[in-house]
Amino acid sequence: MYQSLYGFKAKTTAALTSSSAVLLLDKSIAGMLGSNHTYLMIKDETSSVEIVKAYMVGSELKIERGIEGSAGGFPAGSCVQWVMSESAVKDVFCLNIDCPNCGDCGACDE
Repeated sequence: MYQSLYGFKAKTTAALTSSSAVLLLDKSIAGMLGSNHTYLMIKDETSSVEIVKAYMVGSELKIERGIEGSAGGFPAGSCVQWVMSESAVKDVFCLNIDCPNCGDCGACDE
């Protein structure tokens, strides 16, 4: 289930490659997420931006890359913050949970 983390901001403590699947942060997110997922924006000093889907697996913060924007590399110290992304809006408001392409089915067009 989707979880808003309004106001959450952190920095990466390790570099990310385009294939990284674990996000290491300077702040814990586990207590806020529990078994839910959220969307985070990763941004570096050159204005590279990526939206990732984030969820806990054990003590690791796993991420699904390329949710909005392409998966790229980010240096340690990149900014990470919660964002109300298009994917988050679909998770919150889509009325047809059985639709494999939620948002494309027309249920949310009104």
